[in-house]
Amino acid sequence: MSSLDHCLVTPPLTEVESGTTGLSGDKFELQLRTFAEGEIVEGGLPNLGEEVGAILEGSFAVDAAGEHYELSAGEAIVIPPNEPRQWRCLSATGVLYRAVVRLTEQASA
Repeated sequence: MSSLDHCLVTPPLTEVESGTTGLSGDKFELQLRTFAEGEIVEGGLPNLGEEVGAILEGSFAVDAAGEHYELSAGEAIVIPPNEPRQWRCLSATGVLYRAVVRLTEQASA
């Protein structure tokens, strides 16, 4: 058995026509998404663990763990587990990469 038998290798994460793409495992979720100005994504479910978000293009307002940040391309943030979070695109368009750990496994489809 090779060391790759337990790993999942994916093709490059590229956006599809909907402007978003992602990858999920039992305990994590990756997302690459393009936003329009003013568009918002929120999270705060009890099973959300630590999150890493990186701004690839544009700028975003981030409200997380009771704090407010404005981040631009090249900047990233680590959000602690179990904290509400909101991302809002401040620029005409923005690209956000998020990696979120779930504290409980996702139910099977």
